[in-house]
Amino acid sequence: MGRIRARRGLNRAGFGGFGVLLHLLIGSPAVAQSTDAASHAFDSACERAGRLAERAHALPAGLLLAIGRIESGRWDAERARVVPWPWAVDGGGDGRLLDSKEAAIARTVALRNAGVHNIDVGCFQIDLASHPFAFAGLDQAFDPVTNADYAGRFLVDLHARLGSWTDAVAAYHSMTPERGIPYRQMVFADWSARDQPAGAPAGANGPSGPVVVEFASGARMRIWTPGSTDAASGGLSPTLGASAGLPHVLIGTPSPR
Repeated sequence: MGRIRARRGLNRAGFGGFGVLLHLLIGSPAVAQSTDAASHAFDSACERAGRLAERAHALPAGLLLAIGRIESGRWDAERARVVPWPWAVDGGGDGRLLDSKEAAIARTVALRNAGVHNIDVGCFQIDLASHPFAFAGLDQAFDPVTNADYAGRFLVDLHARLGSWTDAVAAYHSMTPERGIPYRQMVFADWSARDQPAGAPAGANGPSGPVVVEFASGARMRIWTPGSTDAASGGLSPTLGASAGLPHVLIGTPSPR
């Protein structure tokens, strides 16, 4: 998750390589209609938890879920779509999608005992080293609701610090532009394909123009995606590449509710 530290590259085993490519290839509106109200009743545990966190923290609808699919996406044959996986563990770049919470906890304990420092866990891949106070224990870390809630609060804090959702999404993975920006492009491409309002522009690098996002509260806002300009103001959405003063490592935890 929250690559508060400069996270490893995207070609890591498990989620960053084949898993992401598979997900982007099949993650189209024709395959999955995650915005249909009827389909929400058939949501996975991580999807339900992600929607709860989005509403609780007033996140753009579907954004956290898109992050989850990139972070821990696994093909679900029963649902015929990729879903974030609650028993995902990445230790030092070796990503595993386990079959149960018990197996995920055992894997995490084994990694710690082996001296692995950077371990990402759960639906939204929270980095236990960078977020040592996120959870009371591993049982809580692998609870989808708790994992999603922390991820949502962290994303809100990144938005408050950096000033835009585009920068916040990139920083969720890494503050290093060459890592954060490709990650952001994958998330926005996924988000536009699944969770944006009907008719929103989409592309390989995410929507090419302003996207009107409706929050759970009913409020609406425009999000200017990478490379788009605001014709009214002539401004650009801030990007990590333009943030020369940002550190490579950002230490902190989400503000308590």
